[in-house]
Amino acid sequence: MSGPLPPDPGAQRVVDLLGTRPAELLPKHPPNSPLARLAELVSRQAAHLDDLAHQLRTEAGWVAKDLLRISERHILPKNRHNGVLQNSALAIDLLVARLADAHTHLDLLCRAYRDATAADEPVNTPQPTRVAVPAAVATRAPQRPGSGRSR
Repeated sequence: MSGPLPPDPGAQRVVDLLGTRPAELLPKHPPNSPLARLAELVSRQAAHLDDLAHQLRTEAGWVAKDLLRISERHILPKNRHNGVLQNSALAIDLLVARLADAHTHLDLLCRAYRDATAADEPVNTPQPTRVAVPAAVATRAPQRPGSGRSR
């Protein structure tokens, strides 16, 4: 995952991989069917990824405000021993790791859903064509190798 984070990265990833929004997956299948359960897992994982992205943006916003306040006003924290970022840096690192893990999990679920729905659809395979065989060839008895030749 690189580049800017879209507003709803989970929903966007489902659209990218499956061509539809997560909320549109479930109505495509009979209730309680295996495909419906898989569609629900995809939808929930997309929502989880979106929630983690929201948490990351919120935490990063707080840190950005604190750093901006310090840089513009040259204000140091009251207790210099606590540091400027305190636990925020760790929280952001953990959220980024969780976001990457959720992204990978969503990709796997989307691929499983795509494979399962592809296997569920009827495949149009061409039927073998029959070749007309002349009657003389069809009624002739097969010969053994070596028979019919004189030495």
